[in-house]
Amino acid sequence: MAFSNDTRGLALDEYTKTVPPGWTPHNRQYPLQTYFEKMDLWMTMTDLSDTAIGASVVGRLKGQAYRLAMK
Repeated sequence: MAFSNDTRGLALDEYTKTVPPGWTPHNRQYPLQTYFEKMDLWMTMTDLSDTAIGASVVGRLKGQAYRLAMK
């Protein structure tokens, strides 16, 4: 888990105080349950506003998860 301010190239399973973990469907190495656990941790440490949280989370999703969230 990374805790730096530089978010360029941040892997989907890594996060910082202002950047949530990401997720993509069909990745056996990174199941949805693990993503939810990381999101719980991230939600306790972030100080972003509710609006910024939503936009940040959607921006870190990939594939069908991103397309669904954008609807």
